[in-house]
Amino acid sequence: MSDQEQSSPWARAKRWIAGHPVAAFLLVLYPLEWIIFTPALLGKSGFGVIPALDIPYQIPLLLIAPLGLLALPFLTTRLADGQAGARALRGRYVHFRVGPQWYLAAVFGPPLVLLAAGLLTQGMAVLGPVASNIARFPGLYFAMLIPTALVANIWEEGAWAAFMTSRLQKRIGPVWASLAVAPCFGFVHIPLFFMVGGLTTTGRL
Repeated sequence: MSDQEQSSPWARAKRWIAGHPVAAFLLVLYPLEWIIFTPALLGKSGFGVIPALDIPYQIPLLLIAPLGLLALPFLTTRLADGQAGARALRGRYVHFRVGPQWYLAAVFGPPLVLLAAGLLTQGMAVLGPVASNIARFPGLYFAMLIPTALVANIWEEGAWAAFMTSRLQKRIGPVWASLAVAPCFGFVHIPLFFMVGGLTTTGRL
């Protein structure tokens, strides 16, 4: 490669991405997310600037999953680490050979954590609704779990765990990497605070 090619804007950008892949991923992800959410935020379910525009919050999320949480980690990895790095990332997406206890934790951990949180904050009163709906719980839970995993969770975990956590834990260890990734993951969901049904019932903080 000539000196002119090495000093071109694209070559300098690739070198920066290779040295800061996590930062490059986030710097593209957040603006992309806000652009995708803008029509919904302006519509009836958001700030109501355009009342005739009613876009449910699920639609932007469906767009962010393939663009920001699937394509972007692979593009960043390819630019930073080449084809070998992209192949290694793909392998982390399809790594299924783990102990059965981790599958049990993944499936039953979230409802148990929510139940524990309910007991801590609301006391024994939460057990009444749980007991009255216990027969319906397995069917409803798995009916929600499977589509949600296929549409969003797999791509989310691929971006935040297979790409970002995997990179950070090599430098700062798994505990600190997880603590660093958590707020970055949470920041992606900020637009949902301003949409009806996103994270509140009114769409207003």
